[in-house]
Amino acid sequence: MSDVAELYERLRKLQEPKGYFFNADRARTEELLEALLVNKKRYGYMACPCRLASGDREWDRDIACPCLYREPDVKEFGSCYCNLYVSTAWNERTIPRPYVPERRPPRGRPPSIHAARTADVSARRSNRALACSRPRAGCRSRT
Repeated sequence: MSDVAELYERLRKLQEPKGYFFNADRARTEELLEALLVNKKRYGYMACPCRLASGDREWDRDIACPCLYREPDVKEFGSCYCNLYVSTAWNERTIPRPYVPERRPPRGRPPSIHAARTADVSARRSNRALACSRPRAGCRSRT
């Protein structure tokens, strides 16, 4: 059995009793599971494959799969952001399949995730913004 197949079975057994099902598009599901395994090798944890992870487990705690946003996304839209976890109604096409908007706050995390780090993070961001002279990965110019 491949790593992807093992992960599929392990997560299916854990998540289906909670009311979360894999996308019926098996190819899409396997692609996302493969990306989770890549992220686990890369970062040491399974960061959401549809979001940019930092490599800092604590910082990315809200996007470790299943992410913090899965429950409200599936409740409201029938699917999580990347369409890995869905409701039965979504799989059966008995509800609309709108685009699921990003819930993760831009350039930050919900206070419940990193309350102790808020002041430190704000200070680092401020310093980084001042030091940013040209656009590059992870840095936006303020022009």
